[in-house]
Amino acid sequence: MGKIIWCAGNITKEAFLFPRTSTKIYSIEELCYYIYNNIYTLSEGDFTTDLADWMDKELIMPVTSSKIKKMIRKGESLKDIVVTILCSADYYEEDEIKSLIHIMDQLEKCSSLERTKLRADNLLRYKDYKNAGIAYGSILKESKKETTSAIFIGNVLHNMGIVKMQSSSYIEACEWFQKAYEKNRNKDSYKAYILCLMFAKKDLSLLNESKLNGSELNESELNKSELYRSDKYEMNQNLVSDIIEEIYEKMVEATTSEEYQKMEQIKELFEAGKFDEFYGKIEQMIAKWKGEYKNGLI
Repeated sequence: MGKIIWCAGNITKEAFLFPRTSTKIYSIEELCYYIYNNIYTLSEGDFTTDLADWMDKELIMPVTSSKIKKMIRKGESLKDIVVTILCSADYYEEDEIKSLIHIMDQLEKCSSLERTKLRADNLLRYKDYKNAGIAYGSILKESKKETTSAIFIGNVLHNMGIVKMQSSSYIEACEWFQKAYEKNRNKDSYKAYILCLMFAKKDLSLLNESKLNGSELNESELNKSELYRSDKYEMNQNLVSDIIEEIYEKMVEATTSEEYQKMEQIKELFEAGKFDEFYGKIEQMIAKWKGEYKNGLI
């Protein structure tokens, strides 16, 4: 599962697979961990008789298995099923379980669209861009049937922009961030809009002329491009200038980072014709990134 989990119970040879996340579970402790850390994305449909049968056969937990089956047949709530499983092991303390119950109570108070957004946000947090995009898309579709605040929809559009930025194209992401800002008037959405346009090379020349060559940003330069015209979104020039200044500072900061310096050193090995050492360093870096990625996910 990507993290070390102390298991006191049975560790099975036959894993249970959660299809949506392709996560394999080998113990009751891992099951509890999975539930606890994926509570925003879980639904009653994740708890099937197949899971109960696996708990009976592989974990040797017939009592808990029987309880889960009865709860599924009666259509009992997700919260009741989750608490039953968590209380069948000693992996989480009572206070931790109560905290999770509080979260589930809050989820029950949310509207259907708000719950879907919380789940979509969690999918996005764990880089499941495909399913996050599907969830955000369903929110936008359902929102046409009921009254929803512009800020809420704007935030959904913003997050859809993040999905598109990771899984599609910067140009497409631009359109989502633009729509987001029109709804939520959030500076972050406008900043993302500008950044994506820069990445898409729609108007990179402005930044190159004004900053990378050492000249100062001024109002006349900003007005050269329709992209940065503040009247387009009723924003003042100072705010637009501040956003571009912040982006430039991040670019400069990136070039001084340890990772960037390592990349530069590796590049020098290639340019010097030291190919064995070059490919060795590349393999080490890829292995490191893979490890960080796996350890950051459930």
